Amino acid sequence: MVRHRLHAGCAAALLLLAAACARPVAEDATKPDPLFGLGDREIFTVTAEQLQRDFHVLVRLPRSYRESDRAYPMVFLLDGGILFPMLSPFQLMMEAERSAGEVIVVGISYGGLGYSNGNLRGTDYTAPSDEVEYFGGVHAYQDFLADELLPRLQRDYRIDPARRVLLGQSLGGQFAIHAALTRPELFTTYVAVNPAIHANPAYFMDLETVRGDPPTRLVLAIGSEDDPRYSGPAAEWIDARQESDDPGLELEVLPLPGAHHATSAPRAYFDVVRRIAPPEEATPES
Repeated sequence: MVRHRLHAGCAAALLLLAAACARPVAEDATKPDPLFGLGDREIFTVTAEQLQRDFHVLVRLPRSYRESDRAYPMVFLLDGGILFPMLSPFQLMMEAERSAGEVIVVGISYGGLGYSNGNLRGTDYTAPSDEVEYFGGVHAYQDFLADELLPRLQRDYRIDPARRVLLGQSLGGQFAIHAALTRPELFTTYVAVNPAIHANPAYFMDLETVRGDPPTRLVLAIGSEDDPRYSGPAAEWIDARQESDDPGLELEVLPLPGAHHATSAPRAYFDVVRRIAPPEEATPES
């Protein structure tokens, strides 16, 4: 399996970052931005008609976006309230040291952590389960993305339709697997980081692939230190899929040595983004 590491020296990386941050953005350059590492960003709220709930959408635009007319790859992050502020500055660092090209980063957030704060990831990201009563909202959430949010993003931003990535971690990884098998047209690559299918493994064993053209690309990023409660069922599912030789699915396992369940996303992100936006696509000013 292909693995990548950051080889740039700390001093060189900091110099490149300083040069990147010195470049003015389209916003008012006289107004301090304490979170400048998050980049040129837009935030808006959408009310999902099918779900009758609000979602907060976070969009980080490439530094060259407002000065160009080209389309960019998109990485769509589930659990955006956590992963967007984690990975947006990471994307800046990748661009600054020219280890990857530019992408539009989109995160979708519930606006809080826990069910009491309206965070229904345990329903929206999951397939039905005999063990967990509140699981099972995955189809409705997929419809919301397909019918409401993704068309709006494609309309309002210059997104390359041939390079759209979904990244989900844990239960978000369960969603990534489910969407890859049942809605292959939504994204061109699905990334499941330490997917948690422990409460409904039989469902996924029986789930058939809806064939796309070309075959759906699904990357399973697996941390070596993931909790066996999650890694065991995921490994069994991977083995079964590999043995079945499913022609509708291009399955790749990306090992993450030393990575744990909840902290593997940056390493998976780095590997996948450099492929859809290779270093040679980095702007000379980065």
